[in-house]
Amino acid sequence: MPFTVTVCHDEATGVWYVLDSDLPGLHVEAATLDALVAIIQDVTPDLVVNLPGPT
Repeated sequence: MPFTVTVCHDEATGVWYVLDSDLPGLHVEAATLDALVAIIQDVTPDLVVNLPGPT
């Protein structure tokens, strides 16, 4: 299941973070882009499992 994730870098703090995402609850940040991608890959399966199903 593909999701779009937009990340951004805060120059003042040096932090990479999720600016916007199709996946509800994906709000993470990290010191490097590689670390941010790793965190996103780690938490995404848990968020997908908890998505509301069809009613």
